[in-house]
Parts: sequence; C-alpha cells; structure tokens
Amino acid sequence: MEDRSVAFVRGLRAAGVRTSTAEALDALRALRAAGIDDRDRVRLALRAALVKSHTDFEAFETLFPLYFGGEPPLENALDDLDPDGEQAVREALEGLSDR
Repeated sequence: MEDRSVAFVRGLRAAGVRTSTAEALDALRALRAAGIDDRDRVRLALRAALVKSHTDFEAFETLFPLYFGGEPPLENALDDLDPDGEQAVREALEGLSDR
C-alpha cells in the first residue's frame, strides 16, 4: 500500500497538485488509521491529507480510481495495472496538465 500511495502522490504532483513530503507522510499515517478495507474511507483519508485547495479536488478524484481500483482490498491494484490502465493514467494526467 505504501508503494501505491507514493505513486499516487507522484501522479498528483504530475497533475499540478502541490503535495509536500510531510503531507505524503501524513497520508500514510491516515491510511494506517483508516485501514484499507473501505475504499471510500481510504479516499477520504487520502484527500484530507493530500488536498489543501478546492482547485485540486478534480485532479484527486480523477486519479484516485486509477491508482486504487474499484474494489477492496486495495493491496495489489498497481501490480495489476495492464497497458490499458497505464494508458488511462497517462490520459488522465494529460487531461489535467492544462491546469
């Protein structure tokens, strides 16, 4: 889960979301507290730790399902990313790059 969270933070940064290392560490702590069994709880915990401006909600909500899949448990979503999934991440980042 840590590797996926780090990759997600990188994706947010690539989309223009200003996220510090301290906020990334806060996100990991939030995940430990929230657990990983409830996808919506994971989403809310990460959003609380990583999104500091309402202008970044769109990027977060666009990228979250690409990194955290659709079903719990969330342990291996990045490992299962196929070429189409990689392309979806690229397209989402390109779509957000005009920000």
